[in-house]
Amino acid sequence: MSKYEIKPNTGSVFRNKEKKSDTHADYTGRAMIDGVEYYANAWINTSQKTGEKYMSIKYKPVQEVASQYVEQAKQAIQPSQDTGDFSDDIPF
Repeated sequence: MSKYEIKPNTGSVFRNKEKKSDTHADYTGRAMIDGVEYYANAWINTSQKTGEKYMSIKYKPVQEVASQYVEQAKQAIQPSQDTGDFSDDIPF
């Protein structure tokens, strides 16, 4: 089985089967824009003026999201600053 590759300046979104609330995207996927890979999230909305349906799309760089997760993981494993007074004087 071959791995799917995103072609330059294209993307794909699929129905979000794990949508748990209205704030979660109706469709999710990925896109490649100018050589940078993005997560693509899309919502189906209705225009208040015309009543016409349209799709709103938000892009976020994959690298930026990965960096956020790494930073959160670093903060989670750092010891808390208020765990007590640990001095460098070891009694043995």
